[in-house]
Amino acid sequence: AGTLSYTLKGVDLSELLRGICDAYTPHLEARGAILSDMVHDETLVYCDENACESAVVNLLENAAKYATDDNNDQEIELDLMVRNGMAIVEVRDRGRGIPEIEYDRVFDAFYRATNSGEVRGAGIGLSLVRHFARTHGGDATADARPGGGAIFRLTLPLANSSTPNPSAPDLSAKSNQQS
Repeated sequence: AGTLSYTLKGVDLSELLRGICDAYTPHLEARGAILSDMVHDETLVYCDENACESAVVNLLENAAKYATDDNNDQEIELDLMVRNGMAIVEVRDRGRGIPEIEYDRVFDAFYRATNSGEVRGAGIGLSLVRHFARTHGGDATADARPGGGAIFRLTLPLANSSTPNPSAPDLSAKSNQQS
């Protein structure tokens, strides 16, 4: 409805992701998934910490939700990389994947992939992830994972540790983008 607002502050993304792993691992294990993380070095971004946490949890939840029943490899990988001035959070799974022509459409509000089957959902989670990313100067994308499954990427610009990212949008006002 265009009513999301964000509070911008410096966030150590690696610390945030480790906290998410600690808190969310028992939930994933209860669903038969194993979370492995490759989050190491301090990575500073300027973002709304709560919204960032929600975006990453959404990606992890989708990875668990769209696992295939006959798949014994329900490992979900969470990785944090830095490339070309961007922090890249990857969530990789071995689930049912996404039909190739739908990689971008899954981020549209209320859209559900044609192979989502009986999995419950409203189709708004990924649109909120992309809205968060783009409002913070990044993006959210999906690709096929070699060998099966999907890779979801959340990118955010790195921040100078002493000043906010000058190219980042003003997040103090309410967003007028559709959410």
